[in-house]
Amino acid sequence: MARRKNETIDGTKPLEITFEKSDSNFNSNSKIPLPEEQCKVLSYNEATKELDIDFKGFGIRLSAVKPVKSDYVFIQYTGEIGKADFRCWYV
Repeated sequence: MARRKNETIDGTKPLEITFEKSDSNFNSNSKIPLPEEQCKVLSYNEATKELDIDFKGFGIRLSAVKPVKSDYVFIQYTGEIGKADFRCWYV
């Protein structure tokens, strides 16, 4: 089985998700909490500001990331990894 190449994702812009609902008790501008995952840092390239992480067994490269000095980082995400709607960013 062939593996996908690591996808480079711009981790500087978090997504804002808003929902509209006809219920009058629901504020359509309220933000829902997004899932977070603690990920192991595989490497950080200071010259290119790219962070490689292990996200649930998948290698992901985030670009434009400030220097990271820890072995683990928290990543927020939407969608399901391996699907077209997957997005993640460094928090």
